[in-house]
Amino acid sequence: MVKGPTRLRAPANHIKLPWRAEELCPCESGRRYGQCCLQPNGSTRVLLPRLTPPDPLTGYSNPRCYLNSTRDCSAETSREHFISQSVLEITKTFGLRGLPWQKLGEEIPNYGIKALASRILCTRHNSALAPLDTAAARFYRILMQIRDELARPVQYDRGRWFIASGEAIELWTIKTLCGLFFSKIASKDGERLLTDHSLDIGIFDRAIRGMPLPDHCGMWFRSSVGKVEHYVAYAPLSSTVDKMVIGIRAKLFFIEVDTFVRSTDLKFTLQQKQQLFRPWLLQFSNRWRTHNLLLTWPGPMRNVAKLQYNIEADPSEMTPAPPLS
Repeated sequence: MVKGPTRLRAPANHIKLPWRAEELCPCESGRRYGQCCLQPNGSTRVLLPRLTPPDPLTGYSNPRCYLNSTRDCSAETSREHFISQSVLEITKTFGLRGLPWQKLGEEIPNYGIKALASRILCTRHNSALAPLDTAAARFYRILMQIRDELARPVQYDRGRWFIASGEAIELWTIKTLCGLFFSKIASKDGERLLTDHSLDIGIFDRAIRGMPLPDHCGMWFRSSVGKVEHYVAYAPLSSTVDKMVIGIRAKLFFIEVDTFVRSTDLKFTLQQKQQLFRPWLLQFSNRWRTHNLLLTWPGPMRNVAKLQYNIEADPSEMTPAPPLS
């Protein structure tokens, strides 16, 4: 069993990073840090690749693709895993709350990879968004690696550092929300949200084009206490006031986050009081060592927030993490 009592720490004005410019970049690109994630202004950021289809525009809207309003679709659709296949293959098990066929209060079941796919994207958009799946899979491998190394004696007695793109993970959670919604999986009180709720797909379209999310929207990390499961779970968040889907709640092993795409709901106001917005540093500790995960976001790294997790793990209950590279 893994237990993860966590506590929020006050924002810090500076984080001393361990990487030198001449070293290989910790993002695993194969390039030097000074030529990769170390930006000319001295900040650190894992840059996102292009997430839209290549030019020229096709002028075609595939009726089965949820991004068809861009008029940049292909005629073919792909059987897209609304939970990325690369993530499912790592975690092996996946939990979902609020499925239309589940009874109220029913235990979270585990679903096979083949059951979590639907034709909701054209092949052109599916290919363009593939880097988000890759980033999410790497993020999951990092979390599993940290969990493993805090459960057993390892060579990193003083802990070590990892890096990932926070904005890529944020966009991936929104992509997951879109997948759950448009595949008719997302539901509330046994009713499919697609029947009487709406989701502003334009927010996701603008975000993958590099535009900012609405004010206060994005990933809010929540402290958690108690048992941390060995699977991940997602549940859409919706507003009863205007029948809008406003975000998605995720449990990623020992991390709990809410990603909001709308901030006009009272629920958001209540949630943000207990959560930390886009923290730059996640610290995972046990009695011997601390591992650090730097999440990079747009803008300079100042007034940096930290979130600390205290982890106790039983290695006999864990599936070993796959290698990072």
